[in-house]
Amino acid sequence: MRKERRPSRPEASRKIEDGSGTGGGGGTSVATPVTDALSISAAYGHQDVDEIGDYNTWNIGAKYALSGFTFGATYSDSDAFDNGFTFDETLSKGRFALSVSRSL
Repeated sequence: MRKERRPSRPEASRKIEDGSGTGGGGGTSVATPVTDALSISAAYGHQDVDEIGDYNTWNIGAKYALSGFTFGATYSDSDAFDNGFTFDETLSKGRFALSVSRSL
């Protein structure tokens, strides 16, 4: 009897950055498959600008593969307005983004 071989699932990935540019900062992100078709991700970032202050950004998302298409949804936000980095609050309000892609 021949045993059917299942494709291996990719491992979770995690990245940590130490920041660059004026001042400093850093962040971390993680992405992991839940099933062969569904994956989730999240990220957090911190930016410290010399003599001005600092702010944080974050996001969480998911992707689902179906019939050659990948559907995605992500929520992202920051505290840049609260910390004086934007003059217009709408520029730093949370956003919800949808995406659809297709592999050729």
